[in-house]
Amino acid sequence: MTTPGDKNCWRKIGVWGLESPRCELLELHLHCRNCAVFRNAGREQYNREIEIDYLKRRTEELAQPPKQVDKGRKESLMVFEAGARLALPCELFKEVMKSSPIYKVPHFKHPAFLGLVAHNGRLRLCCSLPVILGLDRQRESDFGFMVILEIQGELIVFPVSKLEGIRRYQASAIKPSLTSEREGLFSFSRGLLENNDVHLIDENKVLTSIKGALRPI
Repeated sequence: MTTPGDKNCWRKIGVWGLESPRCELLELHLHCRNCAVFRNAGREQYNREIEIDYLKRRTEELAQPPKQVDKGRKESLMVFEAGARLALPCELFKEVMKSSPIYKVPHFKHPAFLGLVAHNGRLRLCCSLPVILGLDRQRESDFGFMVILEIQGELIVFPVSKLEGIRRYQASAIKPSLTSEREGLFSFSRGLLENNDVHLIDENKVLTSIKGALRPI
């Protein structure tokens, strides 16, 4: 039986801990990558001594002429659901956590501003992407996760229904939004992906909308 803190425990129980009994550390960390045991193991890998054979082999590989590669720019995006299928650059995502209580703030009545969420001993702004994007308002029962995004230095919490995962797209795969659509979701969209089913959202426009929602009424 694997106990929390065992070396290489994630290889035996899996990073989501779906088997029973479940690692109790995952109740706190949600995923092994957030756990100190996993991080320390990664640090040991980076600090280990490099084998001579490996150095020789890599030197020979790097000495070879470069292969012809596709020079088209690729973008790493996280695809998720929050009223619609959406995508944002991966570098904006600082953390994913389970849904947490949202504390209401008096005198802030804008529907896009949900309240405050406790995170690492601090209170963070919690906002609704569907409301900002002009979609139907989410019910709290639909909050599968909360993601913490950093936009222009601001850390903001957004409830999401589902995380589909990271995708890499060629710039050519991102199709322009329909020029005839100027309102709602399309006004925030940088482009469309996957047969026009995923909207790549402009995070700067989202932040501008949030600042407007934070004005007291």
